[in-house]
Parts: sequence; structure tokens; C-alpha cells
Amino acid sequence: MREQPAPAPHGLTVGVLGVLEVAVDGRPVPLTTGRLRTLLAVLAMSASAPVSMKLLTEALWPDAQPRNSRRSLQIYAARLRETLGRERIETRQDGLLLHADPDGVDALRFERILAQAAAERGSPANARSSSRPWRCGGASRSTASAPAGWRRFRRRA
Repeated sequence: MREQPAPAPHGLTVGVLGVLEVAVDGRPVPLTTGRLRTLLAVLAMSASAPVSMKLLTEALWPDAQPRNSRRSLQIYAARLRETLGRERIETRQDGLLLHADPDGVDALRFERILAQAAAERGSPANARSSSRPWRCGGASRSTASAPAGWRRFRRRA
């Protein structure tokens, strides 16, 4: 398997494996609230594909949704736009879209590399057992430290 280099430090990069890490043009970006981090993580797992308001609402308020969840979600989206840049978050008719290269999201890049290895080796089991540790942003990562349920919000191919 040929290792793919990590994306260049320009544009948006999001690390969801382990502690959430966000950078714009190579500069770290702090996200102050848990719901803001959750919103970005869910959008990042569907990089450049729209995510429905329903799914976003379920992710931000899994137990009890606020009375006006759509408005609350719009407020969080506006805060995320201020932090990342207005052009990165697009409002769609019934959802939001994060303009990001899927290879700029560590979990999506990992899945692509794993799928590529599986195709080259003939099976996912062979790829997992023989693949080398992958690197993202200079630090080794593993899916063991991924937030519980993160796969639920990834893009449906």
C-alpha cells in the first residue's frame, strides 16, 4: 500500500480521532463549547455533503431538544462561520454543508486509506492486519480513541 501524505496545511483540517483538533490554513482554531465542537465534528464527517437539520439537531441535543431547535442550530452555525470563515459553512434548504476536502478530515482520510489497502490486498481484514500506523498532523492516531458513535454521523456513500 502506498501511503498518502497528509494534506498540506492550507484550507480546513479537522481531526476527530482523539481530541478534536481544528486548523484553518495551518493555524489552530479553538472551539469554545461542546455543542460547537459537536456541530463541526458531524459536519466534518460528511465533508462537502449536506447534513440534514434533523440529524444535526439529534447530534447536538440527543436527550431533550430545545423548543426552537432550528433557531438554536442556526445560532451555532453562525458562530462556526465566524470562527472558520463564512465561506466554509453553507445553509441548504434543510441542512448545512461544510466546504472541506474529505482528505482534510482525519477519519475520512483513514477510511479512504483503509479501503484502498483493502482493495489492493483483497480484503478489509488483510488490510487492517498489515497496514502500517497512519499519521495525521505529525501524531499517530488510532480509532480506539474516536468519540463513541462517530461513525453514525459519517457520510452515507
